[in-house]
Amino acid sequence: MHDIPTISKIRTGNYKNLMMKDDLRLNHLNLFIGPNGSGKSNLINLLSFIKNCLISKPVAGRGITGFEEAVDEFGDWRILDGTVSPPATVSFRFEMTPTEIIPKGAGFELDLMVKDSAKKVIVNRESLYDVQTTSEPFYYYSSHDRESGKGVVSVYTDSQKQKSRFEPLSDVPVNRLTLTSVSELLEASHFPPENTPIYKVRRHIADTLESWQFCNANNMNLQHIRKAESKIGPGDLFLSPSGENLPLVMDNLIQKDFDFDERINDAMKEALPWTRKIRAVRSGRLSLTVECVR
Repeated sequence: MHDIPTISKIRTGNYKNLMMKDDLRLNHLNLFIGPNGSGKSNLINLLSFIKNCLISKPVAGRGITGFEEAVDEFGDWRILDGTVSPPATVSFRFEMTPTEIIPKGAGFELDLMVKDSAKKVIVNRESLYDVQTTSEPFYYYSSHDRESGKGVVSVYTDSQKQKSRFEPLSDVPVNRLTLTSVSELLEASHFPPENTPIYKVRRHIADTLESWQFCNANNMNLQHIRKAESKIGPGDLFLSPSGENLPLVMDNLIQKDFDFDERINDAMKEALPWTRKIRAVRSGRLSLTVECVR
């Protein structure tokens, strides 16, 4: 069991050109390869949107929330499948792997309503619940499903924190994710926030999503990457937007994770079967470059 949850499954409905009748299964390392217009960027933008909903801060003086900022960057009403007319719902479902804090994993469901008037996007339904259970799933919270602006949250009823009941939430905003506003909603409630399972789980999930990194080949110049000679040194574990620190990232990850070298080469062979090995090699006393062996 890992300390950090990862997204293991995704499903969407009415979202742009992504037609998902079944769950898309993900691993720790995921490479999306396909022709132009197949939905690669849309899928990455979806993950980036969820992250931005949590970390975007309202712009002073503009009177809009971080969620509304994220929606605008996400594509606003254009996130709706072009064959569907508003008002309509765009739905997303994510499944996260178990950790010590969410031992049964977690399912996160979000429905966004694209309204007919002005094509405004609001939260139409949202919930977080356990996924690995043989009985009815345990819900940390659910909002807007029965009435817009209303919801429920699970609250412990015993000192051992083994039993719980639903308590109502009122004034749940439709222009923010409940996951981001639940702390404020709990502070305004009559029960202690520490007595709710979501209080600890929310921070756990938010910290994980804030650490997500995305790389898009459209933003990279392969010529620059080939010619770049990264300086040897610790630190870089994530690609820069330009990708020019690829040699250093590969070298550091190989030093950090014994199995990384095998995993990255297995992934490369799936994408480019003629590839025998890709590796970071010394190109001088203090420099690295990437070498691809056919």
